[in-house]
Formats: sequence, C-alpha cells, structure tokens
Amino acid sequence: MATPATTVGENSANEAAAVPEGSSVLLGVQQQLAKVVEMTEEAANKTLDTVDELMPHVREMMSDSEKLEEAWNRLNTPELIEAIPTPVNAALQAFMKRVRHRGTRLKDGLHELTAAQGYQDLTGQIVKRVVATLAEAETQLAAIDQQLIAQGISFNSGEEATGFHTEKGGEGVVEDQDSVDDLLDDLGI
Repeated sequence: MATPATTVGENSANEAAAVPEGSSVLLGVQQQLAKVVEMTEEAANKTLDTVDELMPHVREMMSDSEKLEEAWNRLNTPELIEAIPTPVNAALQAFMKRVRHRGTRLKDGLHELTAAQGYQDLTGQIVKRVVATLAEAETQLAAIDQQLIAQGISFNSGEEATGFHTEKGGEGVVEDQDSVDDLLDDLGI
C-alpha cells in the first residue's frame, strides 16, 4: 500500500509510477467486471433466443395434444370402446393427459427462464454502474494525485507506512490539522 509522504521539490520516478500503478489495478478490476457483464449478456441472450425458439414448438405440441384429446373424446363411442382393448384405451388417455401436463410445465418453465433473465439484466446494469463508478473514482484519484504532486506532496509507493514525512517550514508542508483541512478544501474534498 502506498504511504503518504509530504516532500518538497521535484517529482520523483516513484511519484510518476504511483498513478499508473494504482490506475492499472482499477483498470484491471474494471476490465474484469466488464468481461463478466459481457459474458452474462451473451449467456442471457443465448437463453432468451433458445426460449424464443422452443416456445412455438411447445405451443404447437399443446395445441395438437388438445385437438387429439377432443377428437378422441368425440370418437369415444361405446362401439369404439368395445373394439379397443381396455389397456390400450387407458394408455392412450394417460398419454394424452401426460402430454398436456408436461406441455404446460414446459411452457411455465420457459416463462420462468425468461423472468430469470430479467434478474440477470438488472444485475448486469448494477455491475455496469460499478464499472462506471470505478472509472470516475480512478479519474478523480488521478486528478487529486496530480494536484498533490503540483503542490509538492507525493505518495511514494516504495516507502513503508510510517505516516506523513515533512520538512519543517518547507513549501507545501502540512503542519497541523487546519492546514490539512485547508488542503482538502483546496482539492474540493
């Protein structure tokens, strides 16, 4: 972690490297989150395309099953019942009932998949806002860093965390809490 240090004078190589180093971490996180959003959108689109492709088949199957059941019920006369063995008649009626129930379950399941994709879409929007917030934070941190460097204050990444380093009476040196508050006010924080 970078250590705050107040120095007077020129920008060092550490100061120049501090912004890109922190920036690359934020950029890496942004890129990873953007990839997650992209992959989630691709998966959601594929799922929705599959639902769109399957739904007409399910509707057609349910319609055909309903028509077959209606036709069977119209033809189901005492003569026909006697002509068809009881196990065959029972199996046919059970089959038509299963097709109707399973078709309904398939249709409901496809609707549930569509609803679940709405949740993924909302999650993707949230992640996109997080990425935008990270980008804005990165921009603001870089601006603050540049303002501090311009005032002779640096955050050297190679130093141990020992707190602020100051040279008494030097230009850009923060000597007390009021000076810190004034500095933060100047930076718009």
